[in-house]
Amino acid sequence: MQIFVYSFVAVMIIVGFSSTMLSKRKPTLYWLPGTVLSVITLAFAIISFFTLNGWDAMGLFFMFISVFFGSVIGTFIAKYKKATIH
Repeated sequence: MQIFVYSFVAVMIIVGFSSTMLSKRKPTLYWLPGTVLSVITLAFAIISFFTLNGWDAMGLFFMFISVFFGSVIGTFIAKYKKATIH
């Protein structure tokens, strides 16, 4: 269970940082890093559903959930930071 919390925090920091950096160069693409990470982990979760069994597939699904919510929160942090910096 700890690994999901650690991955959530790490993804939130990485996506927040990379979205902030990307929004300085291309302001309309701040959502791209979170979307890419979410789609990659969703692909792993779907593939594992069909290829792995039981708890292994469920673990990758939980990893997708933690990465997805970390990406969403990191993207909102970058959007809020972009809105407050003038």
